[in-house]
Amino acid sequence: MRAAQIRKEEMGLHSLGEKKNYFEGWYFRLWDERCSLAVIVGFSPQRQEAPFFIQTTDTLTGRSIWAEFAWNEVVLRQKPFHLTLGENEFSLTQVRLNLPDLQVRLRMTDLTPLPFSRYMPTIMGPFAYLNNMECIHGVISLHHRMEGVVSSASKTVPVAGTGYLEKDRGTSFPQRYIWFQSNQCGVQDSCFFFSLASIPIGPLTFNGCLIVVKLQDQLHRFATYTGCRLQSLQCDQHQDGSGWAQLRFHQGAWQIWIDLECGPACTLASPKQGKMQGRIQESLSGKAHVTLFHHGMKRRESLWEQGGMELQWELAAAEQGPKNRKRGLS
Repeated sequence: MRAAQIRKEEMGLHSLGEKKNYFEGWYFRLWDERCSLAVIVGFSPQRQEAPFFIQTTDTLTGRSIWAEFAWNEVVLRQKPFHLTLGENEFSLTQVRLNLPDLQVRLRMTDLTPLPFSRYMPTIMGPFAYLNNMECIHGVISLHHRMEGVVSSASKTVPVAGTGYLEKDRGTSFPQRYIWFQSNQCGVQDSCFFFSLASIPIGPLTFNGCLIVVKLQDQLHRFATYTGCRLQSLQCDQHQDGSGWAQLRFHQGAWQIWIDLECGPACTLASPKQGKMQGRIQESLSGKAHVTLFHHGMKRRESLWEQGGMELQWELAAAEQGPKNRKRGLS
């Protein structure tokens, strides 16, 4: 498959037939000073009676919501992508939710995809050409405008904030991973995305990383397929999903230091062998302190707040070393 075709089809649903151990999901994120919201739209064909679902977490209600949808409630258009689940609609231009405890009407404009090439048709780089990976990740838009209304039973909030849109498909989420995303660093049209995951390919398993630091028109990209290597990792995580992680990477003449702090988290369902039987914890109040060095000289430093964060990394004692105290970011 050509790079342009992979890119063009990235947002669409990749499997409508019965496929064993398969999942597919879209992640819509809104940040506004008055409300932060994450909407996950998923497809799990093993759940034959209700293969589509929506789950949400937000700062307006302070909890997660789950809703299931049968085939007779689904209307799908692939080009351009438009998915209707009952009274809920999702596309590259809108998010519309009509759930019992949460109603959302959002318009999306000025989507910002990653630059791509034949070698890097998506954020997965050359791994995008492989179809048998455990989890294939996609970033549809690093940042865009989201305007509309978010309502609960007790409150209605008009919003005009920043959005982010990504995609996952495969069989399962990685056994161990750390994920972070934020658009809030005090600089307009900016985004920080980070993922470190344990990746199985055949009999081998390796730690793969994907990092994007975009500050207005300047974009820095680090990945395993561009030579980025993990130098050190320390982390501590708690039963409620909170915790911290300190990571150091190098790529050629560049180094990137990432200090993460995960705030209170909400429990969400996650895919395991295609079925939504796993559990993860996601925070909407994560922080990241990011420092870029070039030939040992500090070039960029940024603090990202109100980030989506998932800390699912259980280090063996030999890897973790001495425990450090949890420390805040400044």
